[in-house]
Amino acid sequence: MPEYIVIIIWGVIRTEFNVKALLNLGFLSIICSVAAYYLWNKAIEGIGVKITSNLILFMSLVSIIAGIVSFGEKLTLQIMVSAVLLLSGVWLASKTPRGEEF
Repeated sequence: MPEYIVIIIWGVIRTEFNVKALLNLGFLSIICSVAAYYLWNKAIEGIGVKITSNLILFMSLVSIIAGIVSFGEKLTLQIMVSAVLLLSGVWLASKTPRGEEF
C-alpha cells in the first residue's frame, strides 16, 4: 500500500481512485485482518501458543500444494528441499525436551 501511494504522488502511474477498489481494499485491510486476529487468538486459547505458532509455518506448504494442484506449477527439487526443511523445522520446534510437559 505505501508503495502504491508513493507511485500515485510521484505521478509515475496516472490513476483515478475507484470506489470499488477502495471498498475492496477496506474489506481486505479491516474485515479480513479482524477475522484473522480473532481466529489467531481463539487458536492460541484453544491449543496453546507453541502449537499455534508451529502450525502457521504450514501456510507455505499449503501454498505450494495449492499452486501445484490449482495452477499446474511444477514440483521442482528446490520446492521439495524447501518442504523437507520446513517440515524438519516444525518437527524440531514442536519437539518437547525430556521431562517437560507439552
